[in-house]
Amino acid sequence: MADTCTVRYRKILKEAVIPTHAHGAAEDVGMDLFAAVEVEVPSQGWETVRTGICVEIPSGYEGQVRPRSGLARRHGLTVLNSPGTVDPGYRGELQVTLVNFGKKPYTVRVGDRIAQLIVASYAPDDESAHEILDADDVAKLEVQALAAEEAGDINSFLARIKLLPADSKMDCLRSALEELRQAGYQQAMVFSQYSDTMDFLRDALGKKSGLRLMCFSGRGGEMPSGEGNWNRIGRDVAKQRFRERQADVLLCTDAAAAGLNFQFCEALINYDMPWNPMRVEQRIGRIDRLGQENPIIKIANLDYDDTVETDVYVELKGRIGLFESVVGRLQPILSSLPQEISKAVLTDKSDGRKQVVERIERQVGEAEDHGFDIDAVTEADLEMPDRPASPITMTALSRVVGLPELMPADTKVRTLQEGREYAMEAPDMPELRVTTDPTYYQENSESLEFWSPGNPVFWAPEELPAVKLDPKVRSLDDLLDS
Repeated sequence: MADTCTVRYRKILKEAVIPTHAHGAAEDVGMDLFAAVEVEVPSQGWETVRTGICVEIPSGYEGQVRPRSGLARRHGLTVLNSPGTVDPGYRGELQVTLVNFGKKPYTVRVGDRIAQLIVASYAPDDESAHEILDADDVAKLEVQALAAEEAGDINSFLARIKLLPADSKMDCLRSALEELRQAGYQQAMVFSQYSDTMDFLRDALGKKSGLRLMCFSGRGGEMPSGEGNWNRIGRDVAKQRFRERQADVLLCTDAAAAGLNFQFCEALINYDMPWNPMRVEQRIGRIDRLGQENPIIKIANLDYDDTVETDVYVELKGRIGLFESVVGRLQPILSSLPQEISKAVLTDKSDGRKQVVERIERQVGEAEDHGFDIDAVTEADLEMPDRPASPITMTALSRVVGLPELMPADTKVRTLQEGREYAMEAPDMPELRVTTDPTYYQENSESLEFWSPGNPVFWAPEELPAVKLDPKVRSLDDLLDS
């Protein structure tokens, strides 16, 4: 039979309840500790709860205050310094510090069971028999202690993660993608700042979404294989496959915002909003560019409520036209946004976000009153007059290059792909591959020449006697049709 001991208690509050075993000492290791006061424990915060009990634990024993598994499982409530130790020489009140990892505040009411008290024996240390460790042993023990502490911190962190509610931002992303598809936008790019975030989105969206996914990051392009793995593909291959609609969603980092053009895509979602607004514009420029056929493109920005980033973007977007003012006299102010936001995030002041907005608005006002606006000076001077449509189109040139009788006599042209690629050879010029298709050239610019006016390969027309044309002939297409 296990050793027993006598623990003495004294009530100092009327509402206090003496600790007891709910099912008897033979079945329960710990005794329930009860709250003697009502306390609200805030979400992601902690509060100390009084029990109204003073305790006297006999020599050779210790008291251990441990959390209740039911509170932790249902409400994310646990003991902050678990397990707390009560020494045999302690005669004060038992108080329990509860921490709330849940999403909502939790109210502890009088009489609630809040923790467990376990009384266990321990072997007193014989200080006279202490051995002095040498430096090597101390160093090894320090490493072991740090490793154990780190492992404990990691396990505690993982336990807290498991208590987190569903990812509301991911729910918003799914809703945004579904709304785009219902509106007729069949493809979308989703930008994140980090490849780890991209991988998270890939795993989350790949489950029961029905969406075909592709990825592009600093690792290059990636497409799913039939075995659940992801295969690496080249930069140009990734762009071509997305153009061919082999995927509904392209998940990407800012690596896709540098040098890759996706004007065939009509929707973009910023899952992560960078602190630098110029980077947002750079992302949007991947689809909002020449060659975009849809008159309306869709841009969705996902922000967390009650964050400094959201405050700054929302306020400044409405007040100074943030995304319309990335150049000109506001450029220095917008360039400082990352530093301003960083200061506000790291400060402990509750009004930090408000100060950021007010400070930038003040700088904007000073720039508008005293600054030199190069845009205003040059706007009228650079206004372009209306120009007539060009008489030469790439469609017409495509017809010309395919007709030997219209080419110079000493120039030989062979068709490699009808309407797309040709082999051209002329005196003092080796055979070159040329195209009149802008899209095809963009995909193969390293091995092709774009056969159009201004390219050295494009021959200048010879001076010929004036020919009277039908007044209806206004373009090269009209001339070829006549």
